[in-house]
Amino acid sequence: MPFLRSQARASLGNTNTNSEVNSTRSTPVLAKSVNSTNIMSTISNQLKSGTKFPFPPAPILPHNSKTTSHVGNIFNVSSESSVSSEIMSSLQSTAASSPSSSPHPEVEDKPPSLNTAKVQYSQLSPSSKTKNTLEPAVKTHEQLNLPLEGIPSHSSLPVLLQQSLMLSTTPIVYIPVVEQPSVQADRDRALQMILLQHQCYDDEAGMSLRRKIIEELDTLVKQWVRSEGLMQSINWNQVEKVGGKVVSYGSYKLLVVDKESDLDLLCVVPKHVTREEFFKNLYGLLAKKGEVTELRQLPWAFVPVIKMKYRGMEVDLTMTRLTGVERIPEDEEFLQSLLITKDLDPKCLRSLNGYRATCEILQLVPSVEKFRLTLRVVKLWARKNGIYGNMLGFLGGASWAILVAKVCQLAGVEGSLGSCVNLVHRFFYTFAKWNWPEPVYIKKVGVQAYLAWNPAMNHFDREHAMPIITSSVPQMNSAVNVSRTNCRLITAKCEEALGICQSIIEGSCPWSDLFNT
Repeated sequence: MPFLRSQARASLGNTNTNSEVNSTRSTPVLAKSVNSTNIMSTISNQLKSGTKFPFPPAPILPHNSKTTSHVGNIFNVSSESSVSSEIMSSLQSTAASSPSSSPHPEVEDKPPSLNTAKVQYSQLSPSSKTKNTLEPAVKTHEQLNLPLEGIPSHSSLPVLLQQSLMLSTTPIVYIPVVEQPSVQADRDRALQMILLQHQCYDDEAGMSLRRKIIEELDTLVKQWVRSEGLMQSINWNQVEKVGGKVVSYGSYKLLVVDKESDLDLLCVVPKHVTREEFFKNLYGLLAKKGEVTELRQLPWAFVPVIKMKYRGMEVDLTMTRLTGVERIPEDEEFLQSLLITKDLDPKCLRSLNGYRATCEILQLVPSVEKFRLTLRVVKLWARKNGIYGNMLGFLGGASWAILVAKVCQLAGVEGSLGSCVNLVHRFFYTFAKWNWPEPVYIKKVGVQAYLAWNPAMNHFDREHAMPIITSSVPQMNSAVNVSRTNCRLITAKCEEALGICQSIIEGSCPWSDLFNT
């Protein structure tokens, strides 16, 4: 209400001045000699007569009056909510119930349409511009010296329209949206088409083959665990209960496999099975199978593994021996419990860490689908530039997944709602500027076991050139094999890709330029 009265004061002040100057050319409609007491009593009578507003109607200025206030058009053709339908229905019902004649026909104009409605607002003084809030001047009707003739009937449709519009004093603000959903979908679809051209998606036959390999190796491991128990004279009833299984992790677990992706599998065995038997007896059983080719073992690696081709597909089989449980259930959820890590040797702990870290990544990113698409792009780029592969001294699939997850976390929920093009650009920007050997965390944990990555206590950890830390406890560096030279090479490749991505966003080059070697 103070805002409205301030406007009335400014407008009528100018009207009175102009009326005195132009008194010879127009008939005055406002009487200056009216007593202020009579004005307030008349206003009170009008309010009692049924007006729906808690204030007197705004005055209508004569045609020949001038005003120094600015006029702002509140109609916005790009917004469907410029004037609500409730105001329209209220105005129409009020107009239908109003008298047919106006008390001041000489000053009443044709009711303006909502499309051309105007709101008058006073120009701020220089001193008020320095304040954060507007302090409107509040004047009484006596101070305004508002005559009776200057107050039109509250039942007049133009007046109601002006009052309804003046009620909304909140400024109209524009909230920018990065991209419309249709634009995001089109940009992501174009990115997916590039990935399809490079065979970054496995077909249904390939996925069925992977499931079949997991089932066959799971059956083989269960038979081998039972045989090891019987050879140790364990009761056959007990051997059947302890169990054993094969679970997947890595790119297959993340659902980002392509036609060239290998299959990462973890062999979970009970405490009566040792690592030596894994590399001797199970290795011997695999050597006898016709489906297995290129069989080899790496028992002294940082993460000991049996590598092979099973039905023509690359398979990495690691092992973890759970000594803290009596039996191994079929449900994989138990592998997320910290209780099973009790008394594990470091090699078994590192093998189990790969599975647990994969499962946690999907829980730590704002949008799983955006994370998957961005990871596919980054992995294809890394392969095309020859910087993919843990055994080659570069980053493996787990390390690239952690880096992409970090970028998704930095972008937040709002950033992950946009196109993956923005996430790809942010990925290269982030790691072209990253201050290695500053570690990359996607989850920070407090006090951990001595086996966790801790350069403050372990001098070997201080030598790591590119620490990319897993999320599962105990947290470890997934990029142990990366040297300082390779770290500088990866950073240089990210800087080069950043420039290409900038050109792609600007439209000066296609996506294929990012993957050209």
